[in-house]
Amino acid sequence: MIIFDAILYAVCLLREYIIRLVQFFIGDPLDRLSGPHWFYAPYPEPLNTIPVCIITGGAHGIGWETALNVARNGVIKVIITTHNEKALEDIKKEFSTVTANPNVEVMPLDLTSFASIKAFAQTIQDRDLRVNILIHNSGILPGKIRQVTEDGFETSWQVNYVGPFLLNQLLLPNMKKAVPPARIIAVSSVAHVFGHVDMTDLTYLRRPFNYTKAYADAKLALLLFSKELQRRLDKEKGGVISVSLHPGLVASDFYDHYLPKNWLFGFKSVQSGARTSTYLALAPASSLQKGGYYSECVLAPHSFEAKDHVISELLWDETEKLINIKLAQK
Repeated sequence: MIIFDAILYAVCLLREYIIRLVQFFIGDPLDRLSGPHWFYAPYPEPLNTIPVCIITGGAHGIGWETALNVARNGVIKVIITTHNEKALEDIKKEFSTVTANPNVEVMPLDLTSFASIKAFAQTIQDRDLRVNILIHNSGILPGKIRQVTEDGFETSWQVNYVGPFLLNQLLLPNMKKAVPPARIIAVSSVAHVFGHVDMTDLTYLRRPFNYTKAYADAKLALLLFSKELQRRLDKEKGGVISVSLHPGLVASDFYDHYLPKNWLFGFKSVQSGARTSTYLALAPASSLQKGGYYSECVLAPHSFEAKDHVISELLWDETEKLINIKLAQK
């Protein structure tokens, strides 16, 4: 099985570089997004109907570049989240200076804490913000030793999957109010091909812990979540779109604790790594495939397990149970 996964991983990466080469000659898909985009222009009234984009982990890396692109490309309010509460004003000032967008907000959100997730979502609900774009961008590579959050989950599993799941469910009522229909964008990874969902031990209580495997498992779970979310949304016929993506191998600070910078030769720039999430945020809804998984702004192959509807449904139900149990214990 590991051999098949490795072959699929290599094929996906090779395809990514081929597409990048082709796009070098025919042009960046973002450049072909000639207006109008799906969002409003000019500013509608009242003020709270301005489209809202929330980007988790938008204070650095791919999230920062995606937020910059979205803020520069239309009349839209951008809300960046960060777990660094001390840097809120500095991040907002820098972002506003670079984009000249007056509708920028930086809010605290720590995905390792259900309390923080609930507080953030409650603020959005209290302000009755119609969320048009939600980008689940935050992600971490786990430490080499298993660590547990205050909510009892392995840290990377909560940050990369369970936290976004809870946040999504809390904000979904606000997204269903959005006009035009909202879109939910999950930043997964090609590493999902090495992942496996073990329904008997989702929190790594019994299995030997391996940090690379834990990351792959969480990214597979996020991809399954995105697809299952779309299937459930389709039953409501409300028009909300759920898509996911692999940003590419990016030379960002994501790997700082694991690989030296000179080992990242051939990796994409952070700016290039933000192209697909930007495309999914700004492209007309008619050009997107609901439940689609993208790389380099086009649909991409993914593992057989990522396509399994039975697994995605079981994972969804089990995740809801675990979250409810943890919340009831508070």
